[in-house]
Amino acid sequence: MAKEENENIHFITDTNGWLLSAVVHAANEHDSRTGFEVLGTLRYRFERMQTIYADGGYRGELINDVKQQLGWNMVVTLGSNKETGFKPLHRWWIIESTVSWLEDFRRLAKDYEY
Repeated sequence: MAKEENENIHFITDTNGWLLSAVVHAANEHDSRTGFEVLGTLRYRFERMQTIYADGGYRGELINDVKQQLGWNMVVTLGSNKETGFKPLHRWWIIESTVSWLEDFRRLAKDYEY
């Protein structure tokens, strides 16, 4: 799964970092516009889900759309430019560690068709 320059990859994990869904979109589409489609992949698979944690790219009308149409609460974590030093953001490390595991996985890191 070599990432091209003109694509965005959205990952959804559980609170332990296990991958639930991965969706690829064109890079010219903003996260807040494609977010509902990405979350829609979970609509009928995880009926007990109540809260979605997301980064700042998923703000705006998406939060209300997810609440009204899917019935899930969406909590957006924003970073601060005023912080000095390293400070982990709430729940953000989970997806970052999952992406790190996927990038280090040899078969996903190579483009064998190239």
